[in-house]
Amino acid sequence: MRRLGPVALAAVLIPFGAPPALAVSQSVDMENFDFSPVVTNVLFQGIPVHWNNGTIYTTHTSTANGPFELWDTGDVLPGTLSRDVYMNYAGTFNYHCIYHPTQMQGRVRVPLEVVPTSGSPAPWRKRLKETTWPWSPRSARASS
Repeated sequence: MRRLGPVALAAVLIPFGAPPALAVSQSVDMENFDFSPVVTNVLFQGIPVHWNNGTIYTTHTSTANGPFELWDTGDVLPGTLSRDVYMNYAGTFNYHCIYHPTQMQGRVRVPLEVVPTSGSPAPWRKRLKETTWPWSPRSARASS
C-alpha cells in the first residue's frame, strides 16, 4: 500500500479549509429604550459581551448595578458597539443604562464551570480571562 507524502496530503486537506471558528462574543442590542435580549445567557466564563446601539439619536450605556460597578461601557454612541466586557465570573449580574435607568434594565447570567472530578475551574478556560475588571472607565475617571 502506498503512503501519501506531506505535499499530497496537504493538497487533499487544504481545499476543505479550517473548521468554522467558535463565536467568541455575545451581543446585546439597544433599541427603543430596551436591551434585547433582556436576559443574556453567556455560554461560559470568559466570553465577552458587547452592546450594539442601534438607535439613530440616543446615547446609551451598559453599567452594572450594585456597589462594585463590575463594568461600565461608557457612552455607546448611536450606531456603534461598546467595548467588549469579559464575563469571567459566574453569577447573575443586573445592569442598566445610566441615562435611562428606569426604562433600560438587563441581566447577564454566567454559568459556573467546574471539572467534575476535581471541582476546580476548567483549566482550558483560563486563557480566555483577559480582563482586569472590576476596573471600569467610570471608576478611572473618578480617580483622575
